[in-house]
Amino acid sequence: MEGRTLITLDLDFSNPFRFSPMGNAGTIILRPHRPSPLEIDSLFDETLRRLHGGPVDARIWIIEPGRIRVYATDEEKES
Repeated sequence: MEGRTLITLDLDFSNPFRFSPMGNAGTIILRPHRPSPLEIDSLFDETLRRLHGGPVDARIWIIEPGRIRVYATDEEKES
């Protein structure tokens, strides 16, 4: 495994039953109001500031302007 985090605009990857976050380097789904290059870049910059070195692996992050939702597996929540 290369340890790369998937960053996507595709909301299909937010389904933890279909794409389990366990055992991977994490998934970040960007949800801009309008998917323009400028807004995507701004949202990605905001994401980097908010993550601030926090754990990304074994989680699904859904990032919207002003809001972050995180799905972690039960095993990850216990550690």
